[in-house]
Amino acid sequence: MEGSVLHCNAENGEGVISGSDGNRYNFTTSDVKSSGPLKNGYKVDFEVSDSAAVNIYSLNGPSVIDDAFSKVSSAATSQMSHKIKSLFTSGFNNQFGAIMALLTLFALFLPVFEIPYIGKAKLINDGLGKLIFVMLALSAVFFYGGATRIYTKSLAIVTGLLVFYQLYGLVAALSDGASMMNQFSGRSGRGISIFDVIEYGVFFVVVFNSLFLVSAMKKKYVEINESL
Repeated sequence: MEGSVLHCNAENGEGVISGSDGNRYNFTTSDVKSSGPLKNGYKVDFEVSDSAAVNIYSLNGPSVIDDAFSKVSSAATSQMSHKIKSLFTSGFNNQFGAIMALLTLFALFLPVFEIPYIGKAKLINDGLGKLIFVMLALSAVFFYGGATRIYTKSLAIVTGLLVFYQLYGLVAALSDGASMMNQFSGRSGRGISIFDVIEYGVFFVVVFNSLFLVSAMKKKYVEINESL
């Protein structure tokens, strides 16, 4: 007999089917023989035993589109997982780029300016600095694993430019602050300049990040086909 599922409770494993004869039949999920759970409104084929539905088979199989999408999605996930794994298992492929990315990342934690009454400023301190940290770490992985060149090059260039943008923004803000302090203090002559507050970290940031950008421009690059 055929019918449709009126109610199916997955928690207690019980449900009700409305048969084509107009009667209602209780059932338990243990009597469902088809794969996958039954849902309300599903068409089913079943037998009747002691006024209960048994040997229940769903007539609502997955559509061709759903089945194809599931297979494609599964294959894509498996392929992506393999590519990501290859980034860490294919060896140390582009040493210069990976090392420069890590050194620039390290430079984020160095003091770049000594701000009066506040303390030492580091590029890692704000939200942009933390984003750059993540991007540098990812760049190091891409260089290390031999990811697709265009991915690595694009990520490295954007990251390197963000480092210089952040450093420039900090210099501009400090320059404006120094000018205001000189005006309010009534200092004459040279006054406070940006060079009075600069720290050694600026040198390392500029050098390491410049070399990091150079590594992205190098023609020699080992690209692993199996990597991302």
